[in-house]
Amino acid sequence: MSTPSPAYHKLRARGWNWSGRSRLWLGGDHLLEVHSTSFTEHYRRYFLRDIRALVVERTRAALWWSIGGALVLLLCGGAAVAFYFVGVNREFDPERIAMWVFGGFFAIGALLGLAVLLTQWLFGPACACYIETTAGRRQLAAPRRLRPADRLLAELAPVITAAQETAR
Repeated sequence: MSTPSPAYHKLRARGWNWSGRSRLWLGGDHLLEVHSTSFTEHYRRYFLRDIRALVVERTRAALWWSIGGALVLLLCGGAAVAFYFVGVNREFDPERIAMWVFGGFFAIGALLGLAVLLTQWLFGPACACYIETTAGRRQLAAPRRLRPADRLLAELAPVITAAQETAR
């Protein structure tokens, strides 16, 4: 007779990075981190009785993305406005059309910079989450923002405490 597979509860912590996406699942006696790419999945299990600490540390990643988005917005927006007004002063000829086309390309860049700024503003401060076990300290791939990390800590703290109390 085979042993039944453990039932998992999906936690609301998820994250994206350049190599794929990550999710956290809560099993009966462990926390499961699933990192998936387009073709593969990697699993890492942390037993609740072995967890010593969950550390959330604010990072400056959102600040740097915001600065980059603001620079792109300002530079591309300024160039788009300049090309538009240079094109307005010309008679209707190929030069005027070229100025407006270049202005359109820079306007798309300005919209991308604005999208980056709005994304950073909506999602809030960035953070890094670490889990410390008896085997060492490891960074979790999810969550990447402070509000979901706080929700994760509030959800996991009683579960970890209860599992460690029964292990004693």
